[in-house]
Amino acid sequence: MVADSRRRILSGPGATTATSSLVLLVAAVAEVVAVALPVNQLTQPGGVVSVPTLDPRALGSLSVPGLPEDGFLQLDPTAGGLTYYASSLPWPLRLLTEAGPSVMALCTAVGAWLLWRLLRDIAAGRPFHPRNPLRIGGIAVAILIGVIAGGLLQNIATATVMGRSGIQLGEPPFRDMTVMQVSLAPVIVAFVLFIVADVFRRGRQLSEDVEGLV
Repeated sequence: MVADSRRRILSGPGATTATSSLVLLVAAVAEVVAVALPVNQLTQPGGVVSVPTLDPRALGSLSVPGLPEDGFLQLDPTAGGLTYYASSLPWPLRLLTEAGPSVMALCTAVGAWLLWRLLRDIAAGRPFHPRNPLRIGGIAVAILIGVIAGGLLQNIATATVMGRSGIQLGEPPFRDMTVMQVSLAPVIVAFVLFIVADVFRRGRQLSEDVEGLV
């Protein structure tokens, strides 16, 4: 009986409201981050870019000659590569170093806001609202844009800043930044969301047909 009560609480309107509130908070925070990243970078004299490598195991003996005095490479275990710190960059390049993360944060804000609208309709008993398939599809598009455009901008930033320092990417142990590597996980999620959007669209049509028979 206690278990049944817990299930009713977790699946009831209160749980949906709490979830939608959390999603709305994520949208708001992501929107602030999307604006704050480039603005904050403009207040800094330099910038930071990640430098992917072909073989992280070779980083222990890595020696890169010709680096400018105002920049240095540092091992980044979390990213499985290197981080290049440039202490002085012109303002367009400073903006470029944060363009990728800013686009990802903006797409997160858009996707979370669309999810909030979807959850609000579901909580109100309108799961097959005409706009819900578009919202689900919009979430899928936001994921794809965030992953592809965000990753592309990060690659461009790394290649541009490193090229300015005189380092040619694509030569071992550095990976060629002209070849973009995209994780399959977000692409699969977006594909599944497109399928869900089509299911919601067909559900709406079925609901209208049923209403027409009554």
